[in-house]
Amino acid sequence: MAASDKWLDWQLTTLWPALRIPFLGLTRVPEAERDYAAIHKAFQESNHLLGILDGVLSKQSYCSGPNFHLGDIGLTLCVKRWFMLSDQYPDKTGPRTDLKHVTRWYDQICKSTQFTKVVEQ
Repeated sequence: MAASDKWLDWQLTTLWPALRIPFLGLTRVPEAERDYAAIHKAFQESNHLLGILDGVLSKQSYCSGPNFHLGDIGLTLCVKRWFMLSDQYPDKTGPRTDLKHVTRWYDQICKSTQFTKVVEQ
């Protein structure tokens, strides 16, 4: 499905480059080497980018339309990391934007698929 391809490309080329900075910076880089200004800035950019997804999800159930597709999978992993970072490091990431449609979509995927079992392994 072309819509799934679009979201897979967007996740890989747009969202992940921004989210990668705080994710790796806070979970892989030794604390003494962390660039907290870059981490904060990139997390806030992730908020902005996920706002685009929130707008799409305000009109449809999943990123590619009314049904769960491949495009949702990569985005779900990024959103899981986005939630985790702001929950575990709120003083380093700054505030997480309240994106109610992204939250609804994420919760729906967690409840209706095997996502949570797969990421726990």
